[in-house]
Amino acid sequence: TFNCLNAASRGSVALKVEHSSDLGILDPWASALMPETSSTVSGVNFTITPGSPSNGVVATIPSSEAAVGKLFGRVNAVITP
Repeated sequence: TFNCLNAASRGSVALKVEHSSDLGILDPWASALMPETSSTVSGVNFTITPGSPSNGVVATIPSSEAAVGKLFGRVNAVITP
């Protein structure tokens, strides 16, 4: 769960939710580009609550992605050209 600026306010920044079962050591980080409206992207379910200037975001990663009961997540912001 996090808040982020909506598309009109964040400019050319793309946000991705990434997950791994071992911090990327043997299981590389999988990523899902955050959509502007609620939907599922690359297996991650995004629930977006629109706001101005920021949106509320809940990103749900399936428990099937966890190995040995561990699942790590992070948000990655990248400036797009």
